[in-house]
Amino acid sequence: MPPCTRYLGPDARRTLLKRLLEGLSGVDNKSGLVDLLVGEDRAQLQTLLGDETPRLVADLVLSAVSHEYGGFEPDVLFEWKPLLTRLIGEGLCQPRDEAQADSIDSALDFTDDNHWPAVVRTRHGVDCRIKRLKGNRTLLTFKLALPGDLFSDTRVTAAVFEWFRYFRPAHGELIQLRCADDIPGADAWRIAIAVGAVAYAKWPGQPGVASSAEITPEALRLLLSDGNGVGAAFPDQPRAEAIPA
Repeated sequence: MPPCTRYLGPDARRTLLKRLLEGLSGVDNKSGLVDLLVGEDRAQLQTLLGDETPRLVADLVLSAVSHEYGGFEPDVLFEWKPLLTRLIGEGLCQPRDEAQADSIDSALDFTDDNHWPAVVRTRHGVDCRIKRLKGNRTLLTFKLALPGDLFSDTRVTAAVFEWFRYFRPAHGELIQLRCADDIPGADAWRIAIAVGAVAYAKWPGQPGVASSAEITPEALRLLLSDGNGVGAAFPDQPRAEAIPA
């Protein structure tokens, strides 16, 4: 049994390894050893590390974020993701083979229902809750300033695009979009996106309006590139206006 395994538990080993790697690559706004080296010094470090050290780092990181019998430990992985991303960017973590490259890609892309809202909040600056409903339905609830922002805010569009990437909903599944209940008038503004069919929306004075076409990841990407909210997919989309108290 290796000494580090004999005297240190899994959590302690992870913590020690994480601190060592953060000292090498840096973390958040703190520079690491690699950041402080320039020119010949940095080239010399890369020579000293060689090809095997970045592969060993990949071995260690994947071991730290994975269960003993396979699969990732979600809480650990999400804590390590910024460090893993930085190590890869610095060239300090490189896959040993194609299988390990797939594992690293999976680690970078991995998320689950408990952590997905945090990913959306970090990437797009909007609070979103997930609720799984019966009949292949999912409710995404957004914390917005005004209920009409559900239609006009591009952060909602980006979050729905992230949902398609994350969950890959199948044909016939329904994604319902709502504003948080504590927003006055929230219940009058709703969007229901059906995979493989047109979407429907309601807003004050319009009980049910069909989208011009199916809302797909490609359609959402186009809306984002044009700077539009999800409401642009519907004819005569409503404007975001304050709801009288």
